[in-house]
Amino acid sequence: MRERRDRSATPAAAAQVRRELLLPDISGTTSTLQGTGVLWDSVMPPHLSRYHLHRATQRTLAQVLSLAAHTVLVMMGYNHATMTMIAGVLTIPLVQPASGIDAAVWVIECGGFGLLADLDHPKASVARMWGPVTEALAHIVTAVSRGHRWGTHDLLLAPPLAYMLFTYAARSYPTRLFALALAIGLALRAVTMLGGTYMGAGVNAGVSWVGAWWMLEHVASADTHLPFAAALGIISHILGDSITKRKVPVPIVWIWTKERFGLPLLTTNSRMERNVIAPALTSILLVSTWYILDPQTRRDVIEVFPILRHDWISTI
Repeated sequence: MRERRDRSATPAAAAQVRRELLLPDISGTTSTLQGTGVLWDSVMPPHLSRYHLHRATQRTLAQVLSLAAHTVLVMMGYNHATMTMIAGVLTIPLVQPASGIDAAVWVIECGGFGLLADLDHPKASVARMWGPVTEALAHIVTAVSRGHRWGTHDLLLAPPLAYMLFTYAARSYPTRLFALALAIGLALRAVTMLGGTYMGAGVNAGVSWVGAWWMLEHVASADTHLPFAAALGIISHILGDSITKRKVPVPIVWIWTKERFGLPLLTTNSRMERNVIAPALTSILLVSTWYILDPQTRRDVIEVFPILRHDWISTI
């Protein structure tokens, strides 16, 4: 038993686990997640795992390391959502929403679907959004797309397939409700990613489904633009992943060759992404949203937030 634990904590085994579960190597430790727990012998380096600490202490330290890994891991998801929300804001003139509420729903749908492509891995953060429901969905997507960052990240195949799938979903009320709830749930997941906070699967599902029902009842275009939002979210996600070191699959050709392409400018969850890219994207989203507002809406916002009464803001 002792020898088996030492072998499970070897660097080679730990690296294989990280590759399978998409976990980063943080401060020389490795994280093997099993359900909601973390195995002490795999979390700590071999020279520390020999010490027989109290099991409660082991669990506490393992949970701290797991939280640190999760906080680092989820930042890229927030950037995906923000990028697609920016695209949603900039395409509002093309969508021509009937009201401000319609425009807000369009942007929310875009932001949520910016994470849609990552439903191709059952252990991904978005796959745990509604617990067993989204995990089962992720298993199906994984099987169809042949693994993480393959089929759902094909720039030529994935967007039109997403468009057709959500066009079909818009035909009946139950599937419309599910599609819209999925978009809202993914958007909520992105918001919690921003602060490294946690929203339980039940809470996320409740807010998502109630919000989807309300939108379908009170917003005329809530389901009209679902196919466009899904396709735009997939495209934005793939473009974002194409500048990371893991790249994206060569469209269609990957089916036979497993080749990837891209401009490896960023390391996922690097300091550059967390400290520069994320704040920059947030700023662009806020500025572009302010720019797209009509003058009357801007005045209404300024009345609510008097701090915006500055000359340089008024000129944007």
